Formats: sequence, structure tokens, C-alpha cells
Amino acid sequence: MTGVQTCALPIYGTYHESINVTKGITIQSENGYLSTTVISTGTNQSVFLINGVNNVTIKGFTAYGATSSWNNAGVKLVNANNCTITNNRCGYDASRQNWKGIQLWEADNNTISNNICNFNSEIGIQLYGNNSTGSDNNLILNNQVSYNNGASSSFGIQIDGGNTTVNNIRGNVVENNGSYGVYIKNGLLNLGNNDVNDKGNNTIINNNSGAVQLYNAMSSAVNCYYNYWGNIDSTTIDSHIYDNEEGKGEVYFSPWSKTHYVATTGDDTNGNGTSTNPWLTIQGAINNSSVVNGDTIIVKDGTYHENVDVTKEIDRKSTRLNSSHIPLSRM
Repeated sequence: MTGVQTCALPIYGTYHESINVTKGITIQSENGYLSTTVISTGTNQSVFLINGVNNVTIKGFTAYGATSSWNNAGVKLVNANNCTITNNRCGYDASRQNWKGIQLWEADNNTISNNICNFNSEIGIQLYGNNSTGSDNNLILNNQVSYNNGASSSFGIQIDGGNTTVNNIRGNVVENNGSYGVYIKNGLLNLGNNDVNDKGNNTIINNNSGAVQLYNAMSSAVNCYYNYWGNIDSTTIDSHIYDNEEGKGEVYFSPWSKTHYVATTGDDTNGNGTSTNPWLTIQGAINNSSVVNGDTIIVKDGTYHENVDVTKEIDRKSTRLNSSHIPLSRM
């Protein structure tokens, strides 16, 4: 057989090992991360290490135990390209964590999607490399990155290196991390274009005890359009972003996403779409004149009996279950 080797491995249970992936294969659990766990045999070893191998897929695992070294993670890619890391749980409480949830080290053209990277000591997801050869052209999509706060400096997502092509950060929930939600130390990245067809759709809230949500340490500007910051006031949003006012590159965040709420206890007539006074139906929220293109509708837990006609460029998300953020697809 020529080209990429593919091999789906349906497995479940708890495994005590540190895995060195040496072939371009797919390693996939049978029933997802709730039923399949891999615990590192050494606290100074990554749970999954992909070093110098391309076209690897890791899907559906809980991975933790790599806790004692800044250089290790639940899943670590080194000079590994065109890989997919998806639907994994790399840290999820204070006793089941890693130093870093997922780390890319000079790794390009990878997709990191729909993972939970919570409660790690330092960083949830890190793109890293030397100043001249960083991690480039990666897609970080729809991940939950929260409560990473064990180290003195701890971040949700960190970009440190990558100067050739842009890394795209889309649809992630980055909240309650110890230092900054997103820390841009060095590299090219894009957190959303000024286009409703290419929005950031990241939720970046309650990091650094609410002080700094995004820190741009570079001199160059960063596109960060159509993200949700927990506020609808531009002055307040800007005060929680470290950028040109502090002598660094400007972060372009306007327009930003506004968030509206729907709940089974809401009221389409007397509600105003806030978390404390939500609307009753999804369709009622869409039809409301205050909801415009680029906004987000949060649908709280419950069962909704309706046929939804989506007439605006919006995003709808369910509330979180068991510390995971579960996006709903378009109806």
C-alpha cells in the first residue's frame, strides 16, 4: 500500500502507558473519551507523542498524567504535519490533568477540534516553536479551554512562534483561565475576519479574574472579529485587551458578537434575551429585531418543540454539560 497508512483501532477501557506514535495511522476509541482513558506511565512523559510523523489522527480519548514538566502534554505533536486531534479530553479536573493539554511544536497544517482541555497546570492548547520556525497554518476549532490555572503563568490558548502562514482560531470557549485567555507571544494568527462568513465565534470570558482576556505581546496587529467577550460595550471590551494602548500591536475586535438567551422558562413577549430574562423559543429569538447577523443565541437546557427557520447569519449553541461546551449544528 502506498501513501497514508490508515488503521482504526476500536478500543475502550483504561490504559496505563505513554504512547509514541511512529506511523501515520488513526487511533480511535470505540465509544469516546468517557469510556476510554490513557494515563501516562511517567509524569514527565506526554500521553500521546507524535514526533516527526505526518497524517496521524487521535480521536476519542481521555488523556492525562503528564504533569511534571513544561515540555509534556496530553497530546504533543513535534514536527508533525497534517494530523487531526479531535474529540479528546486532555485534562478535566484538578486530579486528572497535564502540564499542557495539547501542544504543537513546529507542527504545521494540523486540525485541533472539539477537544476539552481543562484544569491543566499551565496551558490548555499551545502552538510553539522557534521564532523562525513556529507552528503554522493550523486550525484550532470548537475546543473547550477552561480552568487552566495551576502554574504562576497559565493560559487558555498560547501562540508562541509561527511566522510563515496564519493559524486560525475559531469557535473555541476560552474561560476562567488563570492568567490570560489567549496569549499571543509571537506568530501569525487570525481569530476572525471582518466578514460574517468567516467569524471568530470564540467565547473569551472571565480569564485572569476578568482583568485581561487577550494579551498581544507582538508589535503587529491581530484580526479578532466577531467574538464574544461577555460585554456589549466597546470601551469595556477594549479595557480587557492588552494591545496598542499598552504599546503593542492593535487587536481589531469590532464588530463583536452579542449573545442572546433562550430558556424553557422564558417569555417571547416580555423577555429581553438576557440570561436572567430570556426568550421562550429559538424562533422567537431569531425573529427579534435586536438579533442581527453575527450574533450568538445560547439555548439553555431543555426540550423545545418547534420547527426553526434560520433567517439570519447567527450561531446557536447549547449550554454546557459537565464542563463541556456542546455546539449545535445549523438546523
